[in-house]
Amino acid sequence: MRDRMTGEKQIKIVQRLTDDDSMDYREWKIITIYENGDSKEEKLNYTQRGENKLGVKLINFSDTGLMYMGYYSDILHGYPSLIFPIIYPVLTSLAGMILLIIAMRLYFKRKRTPFSE
Repeated sequence: MRDRMTGEKQIKIVQRLTDDDSMDYREWKIITIYENGDSKEEKLNYTQRGENKLGVKLINFSDTGLMYMGYYSDILHGYPSLIFPIIYPVLTSLAGMILLIIAMRLYFKRKRTPFSE
């Protein structure tokens, strides 16, 4: 990797430390090896993943998380099928047109018939 701010090059290695079935207890170790040979280790657990966004990105890229995880939650991390973006607007438009036609027919039907007193 290359840090865009400092221009420093480094290698990052991701290792999963736990084999828990529950995501809440999973931990990873991220080892950073700098260009000059120095190294640094940092631990990242699932519950505090929002503090290290690069770590989450590396875990997702390395596929050591066994499932895709977000920075704060795991909601909407799958892509919808191609059918949904096409069918949803078409069906809601058709439903709106049908309701509009029904409302217009009822409105004009009432308008033509005089009120009886």
